[in-house]
Amino acid sequence: MAKNRSPIDDTLRRAMMNYLPSITALSKETGVPQSTLHRFLKDGRNFRIDNAEKVCAVLGLELTPTKQPPKKGKE
Repeated sequence: MAKNRSPIDDTLRRAMMNYLPSITALSKETGVPQSTLHRFLKDGRNFRIDNAEKVCAVLGLELTPTKQPPKKGKE
C-alpha cells in the first residue's frame, strides 16, 4: 500500500468503496479498466488524472479550492 497517500486519494478511495452496485459497474460506466480500479483501491497504486476525472464524474465528486493559492513571487 502506498505510504504517502494524499487526501484526494483517500477521498476517492472511500467514494469508490461505497459505490453501488460494484466496481465492475463503475468500470463499465467510466471506461476505466476494472484492473486499474482494483490496483488503485487494493494495491495503493497511483491513479492517472484522466482516470480520476472519469471516476469523479460518475461519483459526483469535484475538486474545489479551500483557499486562494499564493500569487507568484509572494509567499
